[in-house]
Amino acid sequence: DTISPINNLIPVWWAMSLNPMHFALFYLFPVKTLFSIWFFDVFGIKLPSQVAYWLGYFPAGVRGVGAMNGPPFKWGIIEVGMFLGIVFIWFGLNAKWFASTIRLKRTPEDSKRALPNPVAWILIAISAIVLIAMITSAGSLVTSAILVIIVMTLTYLGGIRVFGYCGVVGTAWMFPNDHWMEYPVFWRWYYGPNMTLQTVNYEYVTSMMLTNRFTGELMGENNTQFGMALQIPMCYKVAFDTKTHPMDITKVILVAAVISAVIGFPTALWFDYTFGTARTPMGMYDAWWIWSFPTLNALYGEPGPDPIIGHLVAGALITIVFGFLNMRFIWWPLEPAGVALSVN
Repeated sequence: DTISPINNLIPVWWAMSLNPMHFALFYLFPVKTLFSIWFFDVFGIKLPSQVAYWLGYFPAGVRGVGAMNGPPFKWGIIEVGMFLGIVFIWFGLNAKWFASTIRLKRTPEDSKRALPNPVAWILIAISAIVLIAMITSAGSLVTSAILVIIVMTLTYLGGIRVFGYCGVVGTAWMFPNDHWMEYPVFWRWYYGPNMTLQTVNYEYVTSMMLTNRFTGELMGENNTQFGMALQIPMCYKVAFDTKTHPMDITKVILVAAVISAVIGFPTALWFDYTFGTARTPMGMYDAWWIWSFPTLNALYGEPGPDPIIGHLVAGALITIVFGFLNMRFIWWPLEPAGVALSVN
């Protein structure tokens, strides 16, 4: 109730989730992650935001964290920086190992892996080339296609790092940068500050759409119908637990991918045209997001207005520093995934 005395006095409580599913999921979190979520949510987000409200910020109110994406904190941008920081932590800690995988020389260790390193890198290169060709055939520029892949990679790595910290439950609904409110940050510099309704074209709309819904959906629908980005590592976790050779899992995944594509795409098209999905006035279903992703309001306003560099860096530094303290001191109570999830 927006006019109740409590919400007029402490409006940041609008930012508290009342979704029963969230409370059920909290029981499945590791204790340290759960403590990090609620502690940083109260003392790192809600209390500072309440003080900012008393100082005259958020004049439109603070119903939901999304309403607090403006100055002074721009929480949506800080959130993006936090998940980037989680990715940077991994690369920083594993830089030497990562560099060693790039060598195209076979080693005895390759026989124990899901794919030999040289084969894996070759497949990654081929996949990137095919994706670029597919995206450009839809109407994007080559540079736009490359950016779509970069955004997709950052999104998936952020999700997998959260998965590594706190399991599947950490990626359920409270997902990292898998939303139309976060993706435009990565495109704002690419298209520049001078896009107008007159300069919006087919290429812009296509690229913004492809980097949003279709990139995010591979993470799963709000990550409650766990997508491929999470299912694949879970398959290898099963292999580890059952002492199955990871190469056998790779073969199963590849066969399943081919079969699902050969059967799934034609079946989906047949279903659409036979039962009328493609014959609706909009020619598609679940289409509210068509009007959200490619708009200029999204490009320049989501998840917060310029300038954004300082807030991105601040978000990244929070999770990098907390990640270091979490690994360095056993008594440190906060871990980076929980802190990042608290902002979502």
